[in-house]
Amino acid sequence: NTGDKPKTSGKVPRMPYFNEERDFMDSYLSRFERFATSQKWNPAEWATYLSALLQGRALDVYSRLPAEQANEYATLKDALLKRYQLSAEGFKSRFKTAKAETGETPLQFLTRLDSYLSRWIDLSQTPKTYEGLKALITREQYLSVCPRDLALFLRERYPATVTELGDLAEKYLEAHATKPISGTDPKPVPF
Repeated sequence: NTGDKPKTSGKVPRMPYFNEERDFMDSYLSRFERFATSQKWNPAEWATYLSALLQGRALDVYSRLPAEQANEYATLKDALLKRYQLSAEGFKSRFKTAKAETGETPLQFLTRLDSYLSRWIDLSQTPKTYEGLKALITREQYLSVCPRDLALFLRERYPATVTELGDLAEKYLEAHATKPISGTDPKPVPF
């Protein structure tokens, strides 16, 4: 009798293989984690179990990890999410552009929207407070209306606060302002 510890007989877990044509990696990993928890698997073995369920590009991600990292579930999960571009930006985009799917009930659609928003907030490392969410919305609105090159500059630095965002934006605009020629006033930078 092995008690609560799963058998490691080399068998594939009784869960469908990941199919990138029909499965969304984030949802698949969430399902896997629920299944692993319900089966009382040792978290130290999750990466090995998950690797048995991967195919195609997802399996390539696992295969290309250094051996010492391939057996760390958190590292494998992070690598898979990056491979499928499941970042804060990706979830923000999904949240903003999502439409109800055929056959999806309003409650299912709202649950999916809520999931996208939660993942966007988590991955952007936004504090789950009123102030944190207010800063996220203000930052995103500013980035959506400022010049594209400035937005790219700011996204690359990902300022933590609105004040830091403003300071970086001002420094960028000062550095990229037109220099005065022969005592004339500089042309204003278009906004």
